[in-house]
Amino acid sequence: MKLPLDVNAYDIDLNCFYSATLAETAGGFKLIKKDDVPSASNIYISPGWIDIHAHIYDGFSYLGVSADRDAGIKKGVHLVADAGTSGAATFKGIVKYILPANQTKIKIWLHINSTGILHNKEGTDINLMKVSDAVETACANKELICGIKVRIARSIVLDKGIEPLKRAKEAAVKANIPLMVHIGEAPPDIDEVLSYIDKGDVISHAFHGKSDYPWNSDGTPIASLQKAIDRGAILDLAHGFSGFSFDIYKKAISHGFLTHTISTDLHTKNIKGPVFDFPSTMTKALSCGLPLNEVIKSVTCIPSKVINEKGWCHAYKHSLNNATIFELSENIERKEFFDSQGMSLIPERIIIPKAVITGGRLIDIEN
Repeated sequence: MKLPLDVNAYDIDLNCFYSATLAETAGGFKLIKKDDVPSASNIYISPGWIDIHAHIYDGFSYLGVSADRDAGIKKGVHLVADAGTSGAATFKGIVKYILPANQTKIKIWLHINSTGILHNKEGTDINLMKVSDAVETACANKELICGIKVRIARSIVLDKGIEPLKRAKEAAVKANIPLMVHIGEAPPDIDEVLSYIDKGDVISHAFHGKSDYPWNSDGTPIASLQKAIDRGAILDLAHGFSGFSFDIYKKAISHGFLTHTISTDLHTKNIKGPVFDFPSTMTKALSCGLPLNEVIKSVTCIPSKVINEKGWCHAYKHSLNNATIFELSENIERKEFFDSQGMSLIPERIIIPKAVITGGRLIDIEN
């Protein structure tokens, strides 16, 4: 990518885009503002993208994909948070083998099950859910561990009910970090599950289309979800293999539910479809009616606060230390995109990452 380059730059304070020139300086890069409004350019720049829900414990869990190649920097994503693939007993493996092997910055949601997600029924192993172990590991690794993860759905917990969630919540409170809860089909009852969600906690797969989803047919939240939102819960898209419905998402957006995080839940079972990657998930959100400025906010400033990277967007604003450059391209080939229910849409525009600025360098992305 040759500089100087005309771009539409994201303004983190006003949540909008303005036209600018991206230029190289002796000390790095800078944005030179041209106008308060965006230009006709189809090239954009924003803070570095963040995916707060993926599975990158490659070679350990059956879910793990490559952080750099599949989920991270080569997709325009600067930071990936592994969502519970490791627990207290397996956490050191990510630190020893995954972190040093990847350029992408990694943070971790620690699973309440000490082994993480070795199989799809980790919610049944109550004896492996020791609150003290999770708290000790989280408190000893505050720079890496951003929260506690638990998956609560009938197919995962079987007859163990709400107990895994109780233990995960206790660990999160004692470690003073957020809780991320994967929601799905009952039992446990969704109202009971949502009663454990407090300010800063994350409701993952918030827009899933399976039975027991927490939305009314008109797209308004059920009472227990509204109460959780009022308490400060974070809605997380978390696409996944079965966790995202275009229909439910569109209706929620139409009712003004724009503030949430966009994440992939990328893993080996959905990387070849329907998820594919982070830019595809962003494109789907855009095509469902979420404005581009809100899409960018949902992958930068909102998730950075959720995982305690509070200086993330300011680093972009003041020194351009982290940034993703992307193209908003016309979908000339009429490419179809699918949700987790098999429903399709044909976007007018597709988000394509072109380069990242990281570590003082501009790195082109091959698509």
